Amino acid sequence: MKDLVLLHSDTMNLTGTVALRPSINWTTISRIMNRSNKSCQDVWRSICKQRWKKGRYTKEEDEFIIEKVVEAKKNTSTGKVCLGLWVSIGKELNRDPELVLHRWNNKLSKIKSLDDIEKMKS
Repeated sequence: MKDLVLLHSDTMNLTGTVALRPSINWTTISRIMNRSNKSCQDVWRSICKQRWKKGRYTKEEDEFIIEKVVEAKKNTSTGKVCLGLWVSIGKELNRDPELVLHRWNNKLSKIKSLDDIEKMKS
């Protein structure tokens, strides 16, 4: 039951603990917090979701996502992108990284040119 809910003080501790680390290692943080990885991640996502931009993506945001993905694919031997890319893009756009990935998979990866961005707005 302890892992299901973090107290307010635990939430503040989690915020401070995560802020001190440039890259989040949930195993280490969960040990510090004496909670499960999942519990810490869920609370962190909840904290971040309050700050993330919501609503429709702008043409500029879509272009930024496409540009970053194309650049990342050029810089890898396999042509695949890693999870860190979505986190990075999410930070730049102040959006949830999972929703940025969702945007890419369901809309942007299917376009043939940047002009198609205007056509797909719905």
